[in-house]
Amino acid sequence: LFDLVDSVAGSHQSLILVGHSAGAAVAVEAYFQKPDRIAALILESPALEGHGPPQTSFSFDWSRVSFSTPLVKIILTRVLESAIGMAWHDPSTFTEKDRYYYKKPLEIEGWEVALQLFTLSQTPRIFVDRLNEIAVPVLYITGAEDRVIPPNLTESYAAATPDAELKVIPLCGHVAHEEQTETFIRSVIDFLNDRQLIE
Repeated sequence: LFDLVDSVAGSHQSLILVGHSAGAAVAVEAYFQKPDRIAALILESPALEGHGPPQTSFSFDWSRVSFSTPLVKIILTRVLESAIGMAWHDPSTFTEKDRYYYKKPLEIEGWEVALQLFTLSQTPRIFVDRLNEIAVPVLYITGAEDRVIPPNLTESYAAATPDAELKVIPLCGHVAHEEQTETFIRSVIDFLNDRQLIE
């Protein structure tokens, strides 16, 4: 992450990192790697505790299963497709065009291998006990109807973070940036203005 930013903007830039769901864990991990480079964090429906692979009605040790096995790949595809609809508070607003673009990554060769590596890397990635160490402003955003990361989890993260603000968006699920775009953007801008992080 930092190599990419440095190649584009130079190493002198302070960063405001925005992370959604598992991306929030990446943002927090980046903060702990180089806290002096981070000016603020914006964490939307953060998955900070390593929730593992998509849940099904059966369970087994995912570390012993190859995601590339044809049957497992078919099951994963169907589980992921059904999980996409769960992200919205109002599934009727989730259009076929949305579904098309959400499924595009599943056309990339090797997507299931990347998912397995990501899933297996989740277990030790637990930052909840270190949230009190974050010394920059943090905006937590959650949908009031989030069925993927329950809002009470996000609320507990905000309570554990010294300089945190919590925005709960009503009539919204796991994808506030898509479902309530204007409210999401306004919340971010207000937060950055209040903290004098933008001009």
